[in-house]
Amino acid sequence: MKRKSSLTLFSVCLGLCSLTPLQGATIYSTTFDQGYNHTYELAGQQGWVKDTTSSGGNGLITNFNGSTAAYVGLFDLQPPASWIYVWQPLNYTPVMGQTPVVNFSVVLSIIDSTTTDRDDFFWSVYNVQGDHLFTVDFDNKDLGIYYVLDGTNDWEYSGVTFTNDTTYTLQISLNFARNRWSAWLSNTNILSDLPITTTGAPLTLGDIDAVWAIYDEDYPGDNFMIFDNYQVVSEALVARPSLQVLNRAPNGDFSLRVSGQSGSRYAVEGSTNLVNWLPLQTNRISSASFDYTDTGARALDRRFYRARQLP
Repeated sequence: MKRKSSLTLFSVCLGLCSLTPLQGATIYSTTFDQGYNHTYELAGQQGWVKDTTSSGGNGLITNFNGSTAAYVGLFDLQPPASWIYVWQPLNYTPVMGQTPVVNFSVVLSIIDSTTTDRDDFFWSVYNVQGDHLFTVDFDNKDLGIYYVLDGTNDWEYSGVTFTNDTTYTLQISLNFARNRWSAWLSNTNILSDLPITTTGAPLTLGDIDAVWAIYDEDYPGDNFMIFDNYQVVSEALVARPSLQVLNRAPNGDFSLRVSGQSGSRYAVEGSTNLVNWLPLQTNRISSASFDYTDTGARALDRRFYRARQLP
């Protein structure tokens, strides 16, 4: 690499509960349309920096989905080097009791080489202290998406592939309070509940880097990663999960919606007396909620429900 539960509880008796709203704040956001000159490198403009003295390998284009976007790759590094990291310093320290969740999103596309030389494109996350935390890798040789955690050099396959010249939205949710992160490629959950650090590194956010990792620096591909709509937002944890009644079917089935924090696991439990509780469903929220239908309610005159967040 480069340089450098608590239990939550809520009960309802065939009723409804309000959701504690998320409090979001933008840490950094850019669309590359204002204040950038596409005739120069991205590094050196609007606070963007790089980790090499080599020129090339990063810049701006004006024809990505009708707007200006940034890229890494495409043009050889001079003098030759094995990689280039480009990033915007964020230097954010989460407030664990208030805003411990950070959501990163970026629109991207991997453009293939016109030759047989192909490389990797990373999104690498570092803390304020400069420690590498984890990396998501778009491997343009086999079109697989991989990841690596700190404290290890072992790349793991996510089981998900991508297609060249296709526009995706990459989203990474970091829960610093739980030391966990998850990632989505457009609507596909590609990685879930992985540790932000395995080594006990400080849980802060220094930067999220776009990286061109060249397979052979003597023969770099002219492949490149375009990226746009780069956004980093802090959020508060949901104070408690929310249960919303959807309907009770004529046959007695009772449907609920559980709302909570994306990437977190929640258990739905039921009781007839508010003393003895039975587990009914455990699920991970991949967006904002999941739905549950209790078929066991058919034989009951009443049932109380609660949802709780799991570690």
